[in-house]
Amino acid sequence: TPIATPTPRPTPIGTPLPPSACNKYVSPTGTLNGKTAFTTIQAGVNTLGAGDTLCVGPGTYHETVVVKTAGTSSSPITVQAFDMNNKPTIDGRYSLPTGGGRPSGCTNSTADNLRAPQYACGNLNFLVSIQASNIVWNGINVLHSLGAGVFVGDPFSNGWVGRTTCCSVFNIQFLNSSVGHIRTMGITAFYADGMTFTGDEIYDTN
Repeated sequence: TPIATPTPRPTPIGTPLPPSACNKYVSPTGTLNGKTAFTTIQAGVNTLGAGDTLCVGPGTYHETVVVKTAGTSSSPITVQAFDMNNKPTIDGRYSLPTGGGRPSGCTNSTADNLRAPQYACGNLNFLVSIQASNIVWNGINVLHSLGAGVFVGDPFSNGWVGRTTCCSVFNIQFLNSSVGHIRTMGITAFYADGMTFTGDEIYDTN
């Protein structure tokens, strides 16, 4: 009697790709895993195309990141921690993002930064903005935003008043990441569909 071939189990959502899948790297030192690396996440993101995996080395990155290039359903773009046991952090240090309609009375003061919950600034700009489809973000923390934390979807600048259709951004996985100490919104989704949040921690946001 023929033995039935077992059906392989799908890889659970949230499982990071192995280091061998990395084809681009980011590290504060400029090298990672013996490879030349970008020193900022945004510089690496700017080079990505469908199927690319950008692996971000341990460290703290004081910057904002915008993902505008889409992957495909079969070849998503992945931005992930190189070492899930030593995750990198995008840290706004309560000085980023700038602008965003912040009222003049909202300052980067020690008293404001230590309030719990965080003192809302009304700054609607984000530390991380994912504005394209078929993106996997895995294991990169987002902390200490002077404004908002993470945006997923169609940016407000494209115009949204009176729109009747949804959605222009889809199939986003935001995984195994902490979003915390955010002075405005922690995670905002807008005109986006098919989003997955797994293994994340969101805290101290407004």
